[in-house]
Amino acid sequence: MPISPTLPADGESNWDVTLNAALDVIVDGVNDNETAIAAKLDSSAAPELIRDTIGTALVAGTNVTITPNDGSDTITIAAAGLDAEGVRDTIGAALVAGTNVSISVNDGSDTITISASGGGGGGATDLEGLSDVDLTSPADNQFLRYTGTEWVNEAVTQDDIGDGSTYKQYSSTEKTKLAGIASGATANSSDATLLARANHTGTQSADTLTDGTTNKAFLATERTKLSGIATSATANSSDATLLARANHTGSQTASTISDFATTVRATTGSDTAAGSLELATDAEAVTGTDTARAVTPANVAAVVAVTRARYSAVNAQTGTTYAPVLSDEGKLVTLSNASAITVTMPQDSATAFPVGATIDFLVIGAGMATFSAGTGATVNPTSVTRAQWSAVTAIKRAANTWTIVGDLA
Repeated sequence: MPISPTLPADGESNWDVTLNAALDVIVDGVNDNETAIAAKLDSSAAPELIRDTIGTALVAGTNVTITPNDGSDTITIAAAGLDAEGVRDTIGAALVAGTNVSISVNDGSDTITISASGGGGGGATDLEGLSDVDLTSPADNQFLRYTGTEWVNEAVTQDDIGDGSTYKQYSSTEKTKLAGIASGATANSSDATLLARANHTGTQSADTLTDGTTNKAFLATERTKLSGIATSATANSSDATLLARANHTGSQTASTISDFATTVRATTGSDTAAGSLELATDAEAVTGTDTARAVTPANVAAVVAVTRARYSAVNAQTGTTYAPVLSDEGKLVTLSNASAITVTMPQDSATAFPVGATIDFLVIGAGMATFSAGTGATVNPTSVTRAQWSAVTAIKRAANTWTIVGDLA
């Protein structure tokens, strides 16, 4: 086991002597005023044995001190007042070969070689030679683990490694979790932010909505129903209110009352009955402004007198054209003109004579009268009076239909 301290060139600052497992001594650094050589021993090379052997071999010369240190496994050799070559010579002189030790100084290569052999029992040449190492089938990528009493070799898995201050364990569950996260994924916002509808985007189908306490879901049938209700429509009154005749407005024709005629007849069965029948004069019947009169002989006589006077009146016409009016019904209309006269019988939309109405005409002038139909009316036949003093009657036979009978040409 040679010890080979490598000595520095002249003028370098300081020296260190380090002993490794093979007892090689490497010298690094020196200065002219103070020289230190530290021998550091590798723990796997029986350091105490080597230190004792070298300590015995080293003898301090002039200006040299030798200090072994079991705590740091070092031997410090200090020299003062020497240059580099002087240091080498001083160390060479200070080194005394002990048992099984030889010392060789080489100025050319700046080395001092210390060789040991034989005695002292040597040291371990591999790990299995150490008393506190127990190797079992060593294999690549295995590690030594201290059990508290010895060092053993074993494969190391992630399960054998604890969390560090910076790097942490990576469990199977965490690896599976990480595999399920897309590359570049970012953390979601908080649940409160994601659940707040004010932060939602896009649209939501109405089918996913349910009734709330105040607002309700709006069905398709309800929407159709609503579209059929006019804007600003109001709710109807109750059925009872709408059905009560006391609440009705406007008028109702007698023809829509099923028992109207029967009731009237029952009420007016006596000519002395009073107050329930309206007796209308001719003029009132025409204008529809009849006046209610008690059914008494006097009132009936008055109405009859008015009616008789109406039918006994004469409507004298002297023009060349004439269209009958409602008050002509039942009257005599005289036609007097030297020229021809045209009498136009009206359609219902112009003058609504009742069916069965009659009008008498008497030609007293030289001009003959021709009876024609108004727009939408029919006259059968289209007639012309025969001569002066000819008399004819116009009969309203049906709606918009007149028939002329009498002294016709």
